[in-house]
Amino acid sequence: MKQLAWCAVAGYVLAVGCANDPLYVPSPNNLEAGQQDDQGNTILQAQGSMYLPITRETTQERQAQQTATQKLGVEVPYVQCDDIAVELDWTIKNLDGSNAGTALIKVDGANEFWWYEPSILNLSPGDPDDEVAAPDLQGNIPINVPAGGTINGLFTEDEMLEASVDLDLITRGNQNPFAATLALDNRALPSFQPMTPLMFDDMGNQLPQSPMGKAIPRAAIPYMIRVDLTFVPTTHMVLDWDLRVRDLKGDMIDDLGLSAPASQLQQFNNIMLFMLAGGSGGSGAGSG
Repeated sequence: MKQLAWCAVAGYVLAVGCANDPLYVPSPNNLEAGQQDDQGNTILQAQGSMYLPITRETTQERQAQQTATQKLGVEVPYVQCDDIAVELDWTIKNLDGSNAGTALIKVDGANEFWWYEPSILNLSPGDPDDEVAAPDLQGNIPINVPAGGTINGLFTEDEMLEASVDLDLITRGNQNPFAATLALDNRALPSFQPMTPLMFDDMGNQLPQSPMGKAIPRAAIPYMIRVDLTFVPTTHMVLDWDLRVRDLKGDMIDDLGLSAPASQLQQFNNIMLFMLAGGSGGSGAGSG
């Protein structure tokens, strides 16, 4: 079901999508870590994922997408980077009443083409003793949580848009993940040029890259359709989180959220797990 909301405009009531009215999408479960398991081992981290409640693509929309792909010469996504806006709200509770601690919230995810999992990407493959893990798309900044305390925060719409653009730069653009995530204001990119696959020599140095294919215009840059979180606390803590989604296009988000029947929501079944060329490398198929 395409989103239907009632908005008052100049004294009239119209059935349209209200871009300024965010849809609250609670996470399916909280993330708890830092406690001991049944064997006495400390649970170091917890992970969770949530798909956005994207409405099923109509035949007309699919035809328009195919036409745009042919015209631009690059694959155009169903969910483009300016179609929606997402804010991620979080609350951390330190369940240890005696000890303060720190926590990391790492934000990654997938668009309808690629799934980005930085923990499997070694950016220094020439030196097995000096493995350099790829950066997360957002977060991974220590958050101080007092003993028994609660901390609230959010990843803003701008930050989530930046993560979405960086995801496309890293995957389809073959940009070094550090270069992509450290650049400022990628969220405003009008286009970018894909390069040949990211590769390293035997010493772990990045090899030169060359332009490959056509430039990808903004109309072909996708927004993330799945958000992946990794929660890493130093004491026993729990993370509650939710998404607030604004439908800027007006027909991308189902008004029933994730409680909508599956037949009303778009199913993304062809997401590929992104890997680097040659072992940390190539592009391996994965399930989204």
